[in-house]
Amino acid sequence: MLTNRTRIASWALFCICFSLCARPGVAQEPKPAPVLTLIHISDTHVCNLAGLDSRFIEKREQFGNGRETLKRFLNSVPETAEADAVVVTGDMLDFYEAQTSVGGVRSGEIEAFGELVRSSSIPFWLVLGNHDLSSYWFEGTEYLNGRHNAQQARLSWIRNLPCFENGTWYSRMHRIGKTTFRLIFLENGFQAGGESGDLVDESQLAWLNWQLKQGGGEVVNLLFMHVPLTVGDTNGDGVRFNRPPEGWPFAETYQRGLMKTLNDHPSILAVFVGHQHQNVIEGMPFPAGHRITQIETGNLQVNPKSWRVIRLTEDQISVSAPGSMTEEACRIPVKRH
Repeated sequence: MLTNRTRIASWALFCICFSLCARPGVAQEPKPAPVLTLIHISDTHVCNLAGLDSRFIEKREQFGNGRETLKRFLNSVPETAEADAVVVTGDMLDFYEAQTSVGGVRSGEIEAFGELVRSSSIPFWLVLGNHDLSSYWFEGTEYLNGRHNAQQARLSWIRNLPCFENGTWYSRMHRIGKTTFRLIFLENGFQAGGESGDLVDESQLAWLNWQLKQGGGEVVNLLFMHVPLTVGDTNGDGVRFNRPPEGWPFAETYQRGLMKTLNDHPSILAVFVGHQHQNVIEGMPFPAGHRITQIETGNLQVNPKSWRVIRLTEDQISVSAPGSMTEEACRIPVKRH
């Protein structure tokens, strides 16, 4: 049983605590707004050139320090940015397999990259680029490359990298405040050219269309892939993606393939890409009346400052300038359709 003295002491303690918490004029620490922070890099071209044909080394030696460049990046940028994940939009490797100095070809690059990823505490979300599936060899003096072993390469990526556990294209859902984001990771490294509508194959396109129907207009969709979509210099800054062919867009451009999907779904707000080794942002107008922002981040191996911070909040997507934690390159308002 509590004595009167105990009751008085308890009441006094309660009053002191209440006055400290609720005194007028004492500002309460606001809760930080929920945010998902990603670091976008691309085209790291990690490779081990030791023991390869000297002619191949001569052609690719500019990428020989890719592993060290990536390790330095991982040891500094993600922690400073308080990032939740690193997204790499393709060409993580310079090759799947290449000709050795004694003939034959050597693989093993994917396994080594997997070890590097597992040594980092931050999650990696990856998409495959053309180099990640490519073989390189010589016939006489002719330097050749192809993707005849692409399926074998895909299986190795699936075995060694956790993000590919369900296949080489996938999606992730994230609830940020009142907004649900769907991050969609596509594989278009099987070809590095052609019409934008042909940048994903039919089975992947069917999967993408099914994904976009889930959740209707309440879900905000972001795409990550390697090869960029065709678009002109819409902002007039003199920096562009691949130059559109004469007469583009054509009558059928938005009637088929990926471009039709993008035109049909205004819930897609941005596409993050790589491949061209440059830093570019362009708004893409669509006949349906909406715009999609396409953002490329350059080659990390060539320029260690080629990274961007992407911050997703319930009402906007903020993308930093290359190599900056604070300078904003673009801001995309979140609109639920």
